[in-house]
Amino acid sequence: MSDKQIGFDPQWLSIIQFNLLSQNSNTPPNFDSMKIQSFETNSQIRIGTNVEKKLARVELLTEIKTVSKDNAQKEASANFHFSLIYKIENMDSLVQEDEKKIVILDSSLAGSFAAVSYSTTRGFLITHLKSTLFKDFILPVIDANKLLQNELPLEEK
Repeated sequence: MSDKQIGFDPQWLSIIQFNLLSQNSNTPPNFDSMKIQSFETNSQIRIGTNVEKKLARVELLTEIKTVSKDNAQKEASANFHFSLIYKIENMDSLVQEDEKKIVILDSSLAGSFAAVSYSTTRGFLITHLKSTLFKDFILPVIDANKLLQNELPLEEK
């Protein structure tokens, strides 16, 4: 482990790219959107870093499902895969490598990636879904650190 001083300051963090990588939706035949009572959602996160370039890629995968008043009705669903690229000016002071050369992020930095990515995605979805049957869906407020508890490995591209 390195003797680098660990310290996070959000002023050194900036989003330099936001992309919707994929989306798909499934609406069963004869789906009655008037019967939508609420929505269920599931989100997962992946984080990858390039310490040398002071960059991080955060991918957020979000699934939305309708919950209808009529249990006999099959539910509609939508899936989104987002990518956000961050520039971190003081990246070298916020990471360490373990004995296997695995990068370990400062917990405040990882938490900020999760919170900022999730809330940025919320704003996008509000606008993107406004003319669909998901128009009343708003990505719920959560403890973004819980996303990190089930972090997925980042797939190399």
